[in-house]
Amino acid sequence: CSPADQREIRDEVGTTGATAEALLEDGAVTAAVKAKLLGDQTVSGMRIDVDTRDGVVTLTGTVASAAARARANELARSTEGVVRVEDNLIIGQ
Repeated sequence: CSPADQREIRDEVGTTGATAEALLEDGAVTAAVKAKLLGDQTVSGMRIDVDTRDGVVTLTGTVASAAARARANELARSTEGVVRVEDNLIIGQ
């Protein structure tokens, strides 16, 4: 391998490692948000899907009230690693 080829391989390995690390971090954020939702009495976390990509948390599902919706957003925003919250929650039964 030429020095240029070696640099290219190192760069690709570095990029792959960074991508894997970002996926692990997003997974940890998702788990932390879900745990907060499940542990909160105002929010029924069982009916809320949490997805995280690059620190942006998307909440999708149904909540019982506007208060539950606001609390779910508050819990997600207060979680370490969250950059922004996208609220796709619906109020209903």
